[in-house]
Amino acid sequence: MSEVFISIGSNIEPEKNIKEAKKELVKLFKCTFSKNYSYPAQGFKGNDFTNLVGFFSTNIEAIKLKKILKDIEAKIGRDASQAGFSDRTIDIDIILYGDLILELKEITLPSPEIEAYLHVLEPLVEIAGNRKHPLTGETYSDILDKKELS
Repeated sequence: MSEVFISIGSNIEPEKNIKEAKKELVKLFKCTFSKNYSYPAQGFKGNDFTNLVGFFSTNIEAIKLKKILKDIEAKIGRDASQAGFSDRTIDIDIILYGDLILELKEITLPSPEIEAYLHVLEPLVEIAGNRKHPLTGETYSDILDKKELS
């Protein structure tokens, strides 16, 4: 079984859509979630996002898991117009899949968003702060501390 961390975010009816995403995820996996965090939209003008990180274990391959998560997004109401830097009904992305290092067109693991965005890193630190980044070997808490100092 691989330990998987996912980022979840919404800025369109976030309370409703995140609740629905969690409901769908717990139907499939035994999940743990961080608390909800609020962050301003990045890269575009929009409503603030609500973000969190979820954790579960699975035997489903990363690419198949990504498809399952995209199906959950579609079920909740995300469509093709919600791409790039734009408002989102729901966004669910795999950020870690065990210690897997993978760079494909469809997915990069660990996700570069861990180090790039506080809205991914802070909730990850809440539930996995002492775990180590597969590429850098640093704990996520240490990565956050360095980011806050810069």
